[in-house]
Amino acid sequence: MNISPMQYFLSKKIMRAEQMLAESDKTVKSIASILEYDYYYFMRFFKNKTGMTPMQYRKSIIPDWKNY
Repeated sequence: MNISPMQYFLSKKIMRAEQMLAESDKTVKSIASILEYDYYYFMRFFKNKTGMTPMQYRKSIIPDWKNY
């Protein structure tokens, strides 16, 4: 692997966040908490890594997703 342990760890967290957004109806705030992130930091971090906010990502995976 040509990445640092920290980059690997962060990529795993993003993958887990993507999985939870796609497979559960948990709120973005609760997902951030599960992953041990501050909500606002998580929003910025996720967008920086994926190019989308968590809700944009969820809506791209589940087109009929509704904001509750």
